[in-house]
Amino acid sequence: MRFHRSRPSILGSVLAPGSTRGWRLRLFILPSLLAFLVSPAEAGEEEAKARARELVDSGNDALARGDAESAVRAYTAAYEAYPSPKILYNLAEASKAARDHPAAVNAFQRFLEEGGAEASSELESTVQNELSRLRASCGWLEFVGATAGTSALVDGQSVDLDRVSCVRPGDRRVELHRDDDTRTIAVTVGLGENVRVEVSFPDEKRDDSEPSSGVPWWVWLGIGVAVVGAGIGIGIASSASDPLEGELGSTNTSSWSRL
Repeated sequence: MRFHRSRPSILGSVLAPGSTRGWRLRLFILPSLLAFLVSPAEAGEEEAKARARELVDSGNDALARGDAESAVRAYTAAYEAYPSPKILYNLAEASKAARDHPAAVNAFQRFLEEGGAEASSELESTVQNELSRLRASCGWLEFVGATAGTSALVDGQSVDLDRVSCVRPGDRRVELHRDDDTRTIAVTVGLGENVRVEVSFPDEKRDDSEPSSGVPWWVWLGIGVAVVGAGIGIGIASSASDPLEGELGSTNTSSWSRL
């Protein structure tokens, strides 16, 4: 560092060569300046990541002592704090340990889709094998025609309207929400059965043509569905084939147990 005595400054006056006090002050000032240069967005992201790390650690501890349900809650909160795909792998494993196979399938699927290309071929093979095994215990629900702002709960659990979701076979309670409007329907899903639900709210104009994402073998039925609340259009179709066959991408992430 060069010092110009002809132009004194605050730093120059205290950082004279050989002054240990000056070095201590310099070490104090530089980190302070660097902290000042960190943007609020970066600081917020680091804070969210730190919170997620704490929750992942909590989930790991819970899973290690056999409390799978607490682990599921911790990993879910961690993903909400900082949505890293690595957390989805932990969530899938915890859901499997809690014997919630539909949640495990959905988490494994999201893990593969969102994780990127970092996973080893060994991990990819492991996850695909787990999916094949767990799918055998599922029924399947697909929502068609949902517009922006629409959300759905199956037995109180949020589901992604953009993908086919694994659900427990049997009678399922489906809640559909858009703005302040809520519709509730009861749908029966058999083991290995695919059920498609087409939804339209009262102010939406239904398109009676075959949906662009539809499959030719769908036979639209207006039976087997109990509707609570008028004005919701529902079509049900079933098939024994696996709707996810060949649809899982090859982008994966690695098997982290921690952030």
